[in-house]
Amino acid sequence: RGTSLLEHVGSFQKEFRTSVINLGGGKSWKGFKTKIDLLAAHLRSRIALVGYTAPGQLEQELMAFVDGSDVIWGGCNATAFQQAYEQIATRSGASIVFSAEIVCGEQDCNKVPEVPRWAEDMASGRNLSGDFWGKYAVGCNGTWSDECSARRDCGYWAPCAVPPAVKFLNSGFFMGPIRDLSEMVEWSLRHYEMYSVWGDQSVFATYWLDNPDRVTLDYTGELALSLSDLSDGVLAAEMRSKVWNVAFDRTQCLIHGNGRGRPFLKDLVKIIEGRSLERVRGY
Repeated sequence: RGTSLLEHVGSFQKEFRTSVINLGGGKSWKGFKTKIDLLAAHLRSRIALVGYTAPGQLEQELMAFVDGSDVIWGGCNATAFQQAYEQIATRSGASIVFSAEIVCGEQDCNKVPEVPRWAEDMASGRNLSGDFWGKYAVGCNGTWSDECSARRDCGYWAPCAVPPAVKFLNSGFFMGPIRDLSEMVEWSLRHYEMYSVWGDQSVFATYWLDNPDRVTLDYTGELALSLSDLSDGVLAAEMRSKVWNVAFDRTQCLIHGNGRGRPFLKDLVKIIEGRSLERVRGY
């Protein structure tokens, strides 16, 4: 619907020297599978140019996907963003990176791995599986049951790990090399009806859990921070200024107002732009 929120808050395209492509522009929305359909078609069109690109370019050229209506830029520079991705990919051995969130939704919570040691090393030794997230996790409602975990349908109850940890896949942001993304998206398209619970996240989460050598998570939110069920103390913002990640002492890159994080996102947009989310976005 219109242009993405990312294009309206701050000056992302200018600072990153890139353009945001709205894959849904002029298209009909027929449910969350539409997102995968459109992304698959776009990636196919890029791969079709293989004869016109230098050898190995598709294995190296990176693409990032963000949800259009609820993701903003916090002010980090393009160099920091790419270096963060490269560090995650190098340490994990996986080329595709998804954002992570604190609540388990649309995935088998019992199969989700613990936060890896490399992520804690990236976080300067912060205990990401211990007590670090406790003071920021305000929306947790206990933990999950084996029954809802097996159904991959626990998110409504806002279950967290004990203690809370940002270790669950969120599909509002992911990035990686074009060819690797295409393989994942084509698999997701073929298996959508088999694995979808509510939407695309359950399908992508299945792919992640089955392919940990190909997919990992942004456990520190350095690329994209998912706001749902986190307190507003995790970020600080001023009008026409960068957003500061209080938890990690850095400028935040992308910010996703997913789920119950929508009110927090509205507050950030109002502070940064001086206008409501609806006025900035145009709907």
